[in-house]
Amino acid sequence: MSSSRSNAMSPHMILPLSPISFYQRFIEGEFGLAKTYWMFGVLVNICVNIMLRQIESDIVAYAVGSLFVAYLCALLVALWHAGKKYQGPKFWAFLACVIVFMGIIKTGGAMLATTH
Repeated sequence: MSSSRSNAMSPHMILPLSPISFYQRFIEGEFGLAKTYWMFGVLVNICVNIMLRQIESDIVAYAVGSLFVAYLCALLVALWHAGKKYQGPKFWAFLACVIVFMGIIKTGGAMLATTH
């Protein structure tokens, strides 16, 4: 008794995000400036730093730290794009761009420090 119409997907149906579409949306700043900064930036940073303090193996800590640096690079791109798309007060978009530049300097410094 079901028609083919009821089996067809509705254009308004919410589908789970694939890892690729999530990453693409993240990089393009489509989650918004506040969510990108607070959730993907601050919250993830706190969690990773807590985790790094619990790791006793230098090799594992170095591997996790290296992965986190790669994540930070993606986060900086996402923050830049989210800041450029932000429709609110221009101060917040400007501050996001400043944070990106400061993050590039900090991440670059951390990368140089670990290679010596």
